[in-house]
Amino acid sequence: MFVKKIALLAFVCLVMIVTGCGGGSSTSGASGPDTGSKQPTTIGKTAIAGSGWYPRVIRLSHGPAAYNGRLIASTGVGGNISPGASAHGVFQSLDSGATFSPLGSVVAAAGSSERCCSTLFELPVAVGTLPAGTLLSAGSYNSGTTPAIEVYISKDEGETWSYYDTPAIRGAGKKGGLWEPEFSIASDGALVMFWSDETDPCCSQKIVQIRTYDGHTWQDMSNTVALLAADARPGMARVSTLPNGHHFMSYEVCGSQQQCTAYSRTSTDGWNYGTPSTLGNRIVSSTGQYFEHAPDSVWTRAGGGNGALLAVGQMLYEADGTVSPSNGRVLFVNTSADGAGVWTVKPAPVPVPNAYSNPCPNYADTLLPSADGAELLELAADFNGSMGCQTYYGTLPQ
Repeated sequence: MFVKKIALLAFVCLVMIVTGCGGGSSTSGASGPDTGSKQPTTIGKTAIAGSGWYPRVIRLSHGPAAYNGRLIASTGVGGNISPGASAHGVFQSLDSGATFSPLGSVVAAAGSSERCCSTLFELPVAVGTLPAGTLLSAGSYNSGTTPAIEVYISKDEGETWSYYDTPAIRGAGKKGGLWEPEFSIASDGALVMFWSDETDPCCSQKIVQIRTYDGHTWQDMSNTVALLAADARPGMARVSTLPNGHHFMSYEVCGSQQQCTAYSRTSTDGWNYGTPSTLGNRIVSSTGQYFEHAPDSVWTRAGGGNGALLAVGQMLYEADGTVSPSNGRVLFVNTSADGAGVWTVKPAPVPVPNAYSNPCPNYADTLLPSADGAELLELAADFNGSMGCQTYYGTLPQ
């Protein structure tokens, strides 16, 4: 497994043809889709025409009332867009995820090119001059030839996008990339951005954070997860705000010890997530099953009380380390406050039963519960023949 990950990473770096492609022991961050012609492993689900890999989806709820409830999705480079291209697609659904159609694209600023790993976020509150309802897209870019995290904004509900800011860029004399940004709003109203950072000689990769109160001045950069093992690679942070105001973060930890296993940690204020050098809490089911690679997590109001946390990852393993017969078919549910209790298993809306360690099939899924928690939408990537890596979608009752 470990050797295969290194070989895949080397292949992907060649495909992306970018400088600073991340090294280390994992496909985390430094990965692009294998767009060769392969048969899809999804069963009975629908592909978003023109989509690529690394899907994200949000429900509008803080802008103009006429648009509230509309779903906006994005997929990264891949599929019909080659790695290193200047744009990635944005899609919309007007029927709660029953269908998706093209809406626009996020076009890289002049002199920049997109590398991977774009996220979507709707501001629930105003941040400086950015009003509530502003959409943010951030991803890994090359600013010239220098790795950076660039932010693009939309003020018309995802139809058009413009370059906004570069909160993080690799410093002079440093090596490695900047990957997988994620946004949240802290309890004090700050806009917080997390990303995976390969540029610190301390370690192969770490998760870092930065915040802004006025939308322009980014400050207080600090480590979120930075482990002591030199080859450890925490990355791919995903953050949900819970009803009690706390924040739940899921992430993977790659390396020779953890092999991209999914972990979590919580914060009472959206900024302090505990001691960075600790692994956090392993996301594991009541029978010892666990996820590896590119985990996602989200809160849903389903089930009443505290609602529930949902988690999913690319590959599912049994307690003995073997690939599970349920691989690519299930997600985990936790109804305890802050995700402290036992995780149980339920079917995933988009089954990808042949998911394996490759940055396409079932990689970086995204989950979105309906507003009332009655249904769960999942977007999951998979190979689609000559179309390469595309995003599929499906919904199940909860």
